[in-house]
Order: sequence, then structure tokens, then C-alpha cells
Amino acid sequence: NVSFSNFKAIKEEYGLEYNIDISITTSLKNKDKVDLSTLISYKNKTYEITDKFERDSHLLLIGVVWE
Repeated sequence: NVSFSNFKAIKEEYGLEYNIDISITTSLKNKDKVDLSTLISYKNKTYEITDKFERDSHLLLIGVVWE
């Protein structure tokens, strides 16, 4: 799942102090497939993964637009 909203809550929950451009939830089985600085393309934009967090039954990936 890809989201472009709820960033304020994510920043508060995880203590992040930078602007978030994308959040992605995926299966925990992908946790070793995605590292920090991994580049992901979605809808003609490229995002760099800046943080990843294990949550309940899924993995939350946080990213910023890569330039």
C-alpha cells in the first residue's frame, strides 16, 4: 500500500524531523529486500527509502523524493 498522507502522525510516532514524501506498507517478508537508500519508482517519481519500521504484521517504509 502506498500513501501520500498522514505524515504528521508518522513523524510524531517515530520522532522523525524531516519531510516525508511517501509511506509504503508491505509484508514483513520483504524486510531484508529493502535497505535504507533503496530507490523505488512510483508513478513516474523516484523515492529514496530513509527509514523502515516493523509494525505488527507489516513493514512501514518511509521515503523522500530522490533528486
